Amino acid sequence: MATNTILPRSYRVLCELASFTGVFVQAGHADLYDLGQCESSSDASTVPKPQLTESIEFEGVMNFQAWQRWLVVVGGLIVLLGLAIALLNQTALFDTVFNDRVNPVFWPDGKLPTATKSFQQWIYSVLGATVAGWGTAMTFIAAGPFSRKETWSRNCLALSVAVWFAVDSAISLTFGVGVNVLLNTTLLVAVGVPLLATRRHFLTQ
Repeated sequence: MATNTILPRSYRVLCELASFTGVFVQAGHADLYDLGQCESSSDASTVPKPQLTESIEFEGVMNFQAWQRWLVVVGGLIVLLGLAIALLNQTALFDTVFNDRVNPVFWPDGKLPTATKSFQQWIYSVLGATVAGWGTAMTFIAAGPFSRKETWSRNCLALSVAVWFAVDSAISLTFGVGVNVLLNTTLLVAVGVPLLATRRHFLTQ
């Protein structure tokens, strides 16, 4: 008798908690509980059990959204990096971060002819514009079709990053520019990890 009294009350408490979280559950696209079954009853045998239906999928959706937003942020940072390369490549800050590590590979004495320095400024500016354009494309793909789990968007990001990393890093290693390989590896991890983490969400598309 005591069990019959306690169980319905406990279940009603569960239903009340579920009702407060109903909006959150719907927003996550996972109907964790059938709230229509939450009716008081004096007989424990007639009290239906809450049905957990899509908790695993709900967890997956939340993880996917986090990784998708990560890619959007990375794309934005790549745009800023490209603009910095294009506009700041002959500044003291850029010298400290990049030029002072690259120039000695080609000019051991550290003295660049004026014409060479002008060429370097031009080629870095063009490179920076290309990087900024690549980051812009990545940002829009991550914010749009990737967030809708369109398979082509993930394949596009993965293939473009793979081709860039392989070619760029191979050339950098050939010329002994290790700092550029380090930068490439950092970007590869920043983009590659979320692509790997979200792979299962695109397998059924």
